Amino acid sequence: MNFNKDQHPPEGHSSNQRPLEVLENKLDFLINLNLTSLNLIITLSSYISNRENIPDGLYKELRTVHSALPNLLTLKEAKPVFMDLVEKLDLKLTEIIGVSDTIDQTEQFDDTSTLVGKNKEIIKNFNRYESLIDKWGIIESIDALMNSYANLSNLAFPTFYLHGCKEIQRYALTQEISHPNSHEIIQFPCIKIKDLIFKLLREAPAARLLQNLKKMFPLQSKIELDASEELIIQNIIKKYISNTSDYLNGNRTLQDTIRISTSVLQQYNLGPGDLESRIPNISFSVVKDIQKEFQLARGNDFRQFVYSETIVLIHRLNNAILQNDRYIVLLRRLK
Repeated sequence: MNFNKDQHPPEGHSSNQRPLEVLENKLDFLINLNLTSLNLIITLSSYISNRENIPDGLYKELRTVHSALPNLLTLKEAKPVFMDLVEKLDLKLTEIIGVSDTIDQTEQFDDTSTLVGKNKEIIKNFNRYESLIDKWGIIESIDALMNSYANLSNLAFPTFYLHGCKEIQRYALTQEISHPNSHEIIQFPCIKIKDLIFKLLREAPAARLLQNLKKMFPLQSKIELDASEELIIQNIIKKYISNTSDYLNGNRTLQDTIRISTSVLQQYNLGPGDLESRIPNISFSVVKDIQKEFQLARGNDFRQFVYSETIVLIHRLNNAILQNDRYIVLLRRLK
């Protein structure tokens, strides 16, 4: 707005304050307001998750909030602390709400596999199958390593990540896409999860810590995940696949993911001070390695997208562990 010499600036506007500073102040106010709102929603979500039934009206409202989160995650102006809180809210609401119960009856799939019967949702470009094919032998190699360490190390943490790897390999592209090396959408995160598990079992200090856990809990042999843990993993992987589908269809950009993965790297969650941090630090070392590969892939947007999304994926699996009572007990004992 222009002012002549006889006019005065509107009330609340300083003539000495630059327009950019005014916008920055407004943005800070809105971000702080949104942080407060998101904190409130997370608290509400935690309360709701302890109840057996969610009223239909409230369930609908939560789904509305959940569907809006991808837009918040692409805000260029958002501060890292805001993005981190949105990520936490996304994980919590995904855990509570789950996924749609609907499925397109015209969906085509092969005779040897069946689409998952529970919590089914069609994601464009992808099918999810109940059975999986270990196309690259990644799961076989992880199983072999874990079996060789079963009498020496506690396998709780490797088991959680192994289930993430298995869940990824239940997905397959419905058709060939134009990007070369499209198989990396599934293969690359599985390779990095395998690297993570190998580090947990074979490299210091994590290997020694898992061996100490085995001594603390000598009767704890094979680890079985419960239904809620399986669902959390399914939803984390579904988010990765959904984001990739959006990218393939032009609804998500490389920069969208880079903003989030940069925030993840800057504020990686190693847990509160009363928990052993050297276990989650292994996953942090893996995502830092991925970031180096990301830099080497400069000029290949598709590959950089997969690498960035894998950083976010491993971050979410790590967060899920740090919010799980079973793993909190183990990490607290190791401290």
